[in-house]
Amino acid sequence: MARYRFKVRSSSSFDTYQLEAYQTAAGIRFSCTCQAAGNDQHCKHRLALIAGDVTQLESRNVDDLKALSALVTGTALAASIAALAQLEDEATKIKARINGEKKNIARLMMG
Repeated sequence: MARYRFKVRSSSSFDTYQLEAYQTAAGIRFSCTCQAAGNDQHCKHRLALIAGDVTQLESRNVDDLKALSALVTGTALAASIAALAQLEDEATKIKARINGEKKNIARLMMG
């Protein structure tokens, strides 16, 4: 079974992180050495690579991103990432509506 290894640069420091992805019987194992992944949280590095974003990629294996995308396509992981993106979009819209109502309240309180 193929293993895909990547090296990415931190967006907020000079750190670099190692990522590895491969198929398992239970799904996809995709690890990262960043602090978020170490705390069993999703990390932006893995999501960025799955999305094909090479902005922080230090390793030169861009072609492996296509294989990574194929590995993820049609899986429960892909569905969950899509659901997350939809929820984040909804949250952005709700935050905009909340801010609009706060401004409206402030205007109405001005008499």
